[in-house]
Amino acid sequence: SGEVKPKMGIHTGPVVAGVIGQKLPRFRLFGDTINTAARIMQKGLPGELQFGKATKENLPPGVKCRFRDNIEMKGKGKVPTWLL
Repeated sequence: SGEVKPKMGIHTGPVVAGVIGQKLPRFRLFGDTINTAARIMQKGLPGELQFGKATKENLPPGVKCRFRDNIEMKGKGKVPTWLL
């Protein structure tokens, strides 16, 4: 079909940021929040933005989202997720 449908995952929480490298410096983010967002994205649906409870609790009032399911995540067990 030629249509691109990316999988997207976000998570809310603390991160550590820093510049790595001297020849070709790169800005990087580290921490459990980044790892969780990556896992949420991997289990996501094409063309959808998927997120967990921490992000849902920080959404402004009136944002409409729908519950997807509890997904199994390594090291975290079953995690509830929503789609936007």
